[in-house]
This record gives sequence, C-alpha cells and structure tokens, in this order.
Amino acid sequence: MGLSESAINLGLRQAEIEQAPLPIVLWSFGLLTLSQFQIVLDWQEEINT
Repeated sequence: MGLSESAINLGLRQAEIEQAPLPIVLWSFGLLTLSQFQIVLDWQEEINT
C-alpha cells in the first residue's frame, strides 16, 4: 500500500485505543483511499477463507 512505518504504527496504536479494525482506522485518518481500503478488505477475506 505504500504506507510508511510511522503511519502503520500510528494506526496500530489508534486501533488498540479505539478497539477498531486497523483498516478502518487507517481509512478514517486518510491514510488509505477508498480503493486501497477495498483492496485490504479483499485481502483479509482471501486469507480468512
């Protein structure tokens, strides 16, 4: 996705605080576009099947 390590770390910390899924936090912070968010959701679905 091209996210920096600091962006991912921020997302992880905030996801833990909010008890929210990481992709939603990254999207809500504007770190993922809607199309990137969909790619992450598709990838998660793929690894869970």
